[in-house]
Amino acid sequence: MSLSVEGQKCPICSGYMFDEDDIVYCPECGAPHHRECFKAIGHCGLEAFHGTEKQYKKSEPAQNSNDAPKEETAKPVDSNVEKQILCQACGKPYSATEEECPHCQTPAPIMFNPLVGGLSIDPLGGVMPHSKLKEGISAVEIANYVAVNTPRYVPKFFKLHQKNKSSWNWGAFLFPYAWFFYRKIYFPGILFFLLYTICSLMGLAVNLSFENLVFENYQQMANYIVQNASTINMVPLLISLVGLLLEIFLRITAALFGDWMYKTSSIERIKKAKEDLDGYDEERLRIRKMGGVNIFLGLLGIMASNWVAYLIFSLL
Repeated sequence: MSLSVEGQKCPICSGYMFDEDDIVYCPECGAPHHRECFKAIGHCGLEAFHGTEKQYKKSEPAQNSNDAPKEETAKPVDSNVEKQILCQACGKPYSATEEECPHCQTPAPIMFNPLVGGLSIDPLGGVMPHSKLKEGISAVEIANYVAVNTPRYVPKFFKLHQKNKSSWNWGAFLFPYAWFFYRKIYFPGILFFLLYTICSLMGLAVNLSFENLVFENYQQMANYIVQNASTINMVPLLISLVGLLLEIFLRITAALFGDWMYKTSSIERIKKAKEDLDGYDEERLRIRKMGGVNIFLGLLGIMASNWVAYLIFSLL
């Protein structure tokens, strides 16, 4: 017969546990935990007290709900122990409600949201918060900078290195320079914008071959070209074809190397945000301000993908 955990607090997140919750027990001391909390740090939240007098003590299961006092199953033996977690960097215990270890300033391995009384969705994509890139940037700093869709980008940054700079990004493929602007990667965004505009202008060159003709679909246009090949100026058609191929090349390039360029830009900006700042809170605020996304430029980039080329072409 299993013990009741009603009213006890999880030693990791300090949230109250209920009998209907998904509960797991430490195989050594028997302390109950939320399953997700236990998985988040990979060990008992009271591991620092194993083998000591403060170790969590199992309560004997009651045969009848009236046989045992409620106090014995309502909370752990030591009320101070239930809020302790073990720092995975220095190994010292500290309060589960702290955002970082007070001994070594390593960020806490999980994020506790007191507004909902439990764990928030893992913002680091399975990467431990204190893990660092070779450039010295931690996973927490990356998540703070990225802000949006961190479960994808944090582990992606750790997988990308000098020998493997490629991955696939559908956002960068569908909206090449708009994605760069959205992620505040401005220099590559401007470069892709100029190149994409040139490709669009080359694609519009096909209009010079057909004057004022209007086609309902590409098949109708293809039939017209075949029937009038001897009288049509083929140079604009070739220019349009080259422009189309270049556009496809730009999209594939942005999709393959967009994440790597984002990582490089993020590392540089995070390092810049940390310059001449000693306080953790100041660094965190500046990193968040410099990072995040620019929704306005992203939407503007999507809307302007063809407008700019048409505007330029109409003025020629």
